[in-house]
Amino acid sequence: QGQVFLPEAVVNVLPGPRIPNDQLVDEVLRIRRRHGVTAFVCGADHQAFMLMRGLAERGVRVPEDISLTGFDGTPVPLGLEQPATIRSPLREMG
Repeated sequence: QGQVFLPEAVVNVLPGPRIPNDQLVDEVLRIRRRHGVTAFVCGADHQAFMLMRGLAERGVRVPEDISLTGFDGTPVPLGLEQPATIRSPLREMG
């Protein structure tokens, strides 16, 4: 409640421009500094995992400093913690 949608804080969602993965973490940190955003929704868990690794390399803690969510319920790679996710019942849906 009371949250504001910031279109300028949306990245890598079509039809907008695509930011390469090697620049994405820096863009997320720029958005955090400029707009005070502390939570990001990733379109899939593998995107959240990539972002988690990049943030950790820069000393940013998930979820203490930035919260992330993903979708899919993908198994967590070694060395990472499970982000908040939504598990889709893909077998049942198929």
